Amino acid sequence: MYRTLIFVSLLLPACDDEQVDDTASSPEAIDCDWFASDNCWRTTVEAAIACVPEGGVLGTFDADRTTCTGTDGTVIRFATPTPEKITGDEVWDFDVEADGETCFSYLMDDEGLVGVTSAGTFEETRQAATVSLACPDGSVYTIGAFDMLQCDWDTLPGIVTWSTMGTVSFELGGNPGAIGTVFTCSPAA
Repeated sequence: MYRTLIFVSLLLPACDDEQVDDTASSPEAIDCDWFASDNCWRTTVEAAIACVPEGGVLGTFDADRTTCTGTDGTVIRFATPTPEKITGDEVWDFDVEADGETCFSYLMDDEGLVGVTSAGTFEETRQAATVSLACPDGSVYTIGAFDMLQCDWDTLPGIVTWSTMGTVSFELGGNPGAIGTVFTCSPAA
């Protein structure tokens, strides 16, 4: 099982020399208390979990592992084939469709994450050793990546993934005391 916390990938040196837009409003500095409180990441996770069946989508991959169809008809479409074995360095890029409508989109790569739900868009990005969190209401928060290391890991935006014999499970983290399973998909028989 791999637990991937977004800030781990955000500690890598920035690959560009983008300058901060000084005309934009200043983001609010936060500490570990923000992650433990009601916040927009938790709202995003709750909306994502609300669009899948209780316990997450239990489904089967198609032959090329780019689609997983749940027993309830929920469909997960992956931008690239899902690996059979999770190594912890995957790029996660998928949409969840329930009742023919996309209810959750998720992209996580080495630059951060974007989650889109009925609650709006949550985005986490990095610039040097600073993590920025943009909420659906337009508010922006920042924290030093090293300061995040001091926070309770169970409250931080992140994912838990595991694989066994071609079955892959994906869970969202960041809710104190709870992690919500988005999907568990198995190979076709």
